[in-house]
Amino acid sequence: MLTFINGLSILLPIFYVIVLIDYALLFFRDDPFAKKTVNILLKISISLHVILIVFRTSVYQHIPIASIFEVFSALALAIILVYLYIEEITRVRTTGLFIMVFVFVFQLISSVFQTMTVEISPLLTSKFFGIHVAFAIFGYSAITISAIYGFMYLMLYHDIKSSKFGIIYSRLPSLEVLGNMNYNSTLIAFIFITLAIILGSVWSSMSINTYWNWDPKLISVLITWLIFGVGVCAKKFLGFSGKKIAYISLLGFFVMLFSMIGVNLFFPTFHEFI
Repeated sequence: MLTFINGLSILLPIFYVIVLIDYALLFFRDDPFAKKTVNILLKISISLHVILIVFRTSVYQHIPIASIFEVFSALALAIILVYLYIEEITRVRTTGLFIMVFVFVFQLISSVFQTMTVEISPLLTSKFFGIHVAFAIFGYSAITISAIYGFMYLMLYHDIKSSKFGIIYSRLPSLEVLGNMNYNSTLIAFIFITLAIILGSVWSSMSINTYWNWDPKLISVLITWLIFGVGVCAKKFLGFSGKKIAYISLLGFFVMLFSMIGVNLFFPTFHEFI
């Protein structure tokens, strides 16, 4: 079984890089073969990823977030699931290249550095806690997608302002569409992080008799939540432009990365696994 899991861990980044190349051919060349194969290859890769997560959970008997590298794999899967949903309902596939870069990098890091976790927190066997973490991971995935759409918005905005009507202008959706995609993913991120914080507070009150503690990870998550909350409210009530929301989504993304990597490396934290 361990050999099967290790084999899937090696195989998965290979599949994702093939999908990445397919999306690159679609974006840069509008390749007919890529048009026919990219969605199928994407779904095969997602299926392999789900199988890997299920088998890791079964073999190791814990939610697969016991280390930052397991979190990267779960985050990659959440990102690609959210993106697949967007692609299926919009039929717009030209943004897939930018999404796949992050999915591939996250899964590659996970596959290279992930090892068997011998000692785990008892929390990871709790189904209630697992739901809390699932909300957080989907919130993180929405943050990542929001940042990607924000980056694409700024690229297209710059090209239009500079009167450079090249590949970016011709292959990406309009500024209005990208702006809506960016705002919607920002809203989704805010909702999921809110749910994760609420559920975490409820669990904390039941387990350690306190709703909140000033753990470094919780502080960074709270800052992320505030950033996206400001973005949502500013767009809805103050009419912030798509450009400003794009900058807000990028800021929130970098705070999230610091929360996942910097806090774990430099600060003692109760949430060292995510």
